[in-house]
Amino acid sequence: MSSIPEFSSFGKLFKSSAPVELTEAETEYAINVVKHIFDSHVVFQYNCTNTIPEQLLENVTVIVDASEAEEFSELASKPLRSLPYDSPGQAFVAFEKPEGVPAVGKFLNMLRFIVKEVDPSTGEAEEDGVEDEYQLEDLEVVAADYMMKVGVSNFRNAWESMGPDFERVDEYGLGPRESLAEAVSAVINLLGMQPCEVSLCFHYCMIS
Repeated sequence: MSSIPEFSSFGKLFKSSAPVELTEAETEYAINVVKHIFDSHVVFQYNCTNTIPEQLLENVTVIVDASEAEEFSELASKPLRSLPYDSPGQAFVAFEKPEGVPAVGKFLNMLRFIVKEVDPSTGEAEEDGVEDEYQLEDLEVVAADYMMKVGVSNFRNAWESMGPDFERVDEYGLGPRESLAEAVSAVINLLGMQPCEVSLCFHYCMIS
């Protein structure tokens, strides 16, 4: 991310998420997003693929509605200049958030672009295009995005060495689960941590 001028001042990257799909399989456009977490910024990297041979997309931008993410304010948007058939590209949107705060929220996404018809016999696109939009799935920044998986050789010593200032108590609803193992997996995914000391194999699970 530091190689992109718009984001070079954001400092050290803390974590990048796994890609989150924003479109269903086998749709006209395949879009997923990677969340890049910084101390006081979040950058959404929208990975875009055009699956229609007869179309060329230009000036591809993601319009993000952050009305349900009150602690975030949009800072910059970097559109994708051109998106030919089956040639992946990236568009970016950056948000500022309170420094050092694990802010969470929901973001609504709309893909906006100019579409030009492509002559299948020549591969040339028409000079004039039409503005169009494509609704994407919502995206959430969650607490797990601020968690870094770490290896802990002695969980109890590490736990007891941390003072009360580092403790937080909260409640989460997991919904119905088929088994205890499935519930444990849900907790691990929810918190963005990993089992340690092989505790996943027993009736308790320590995660870090």
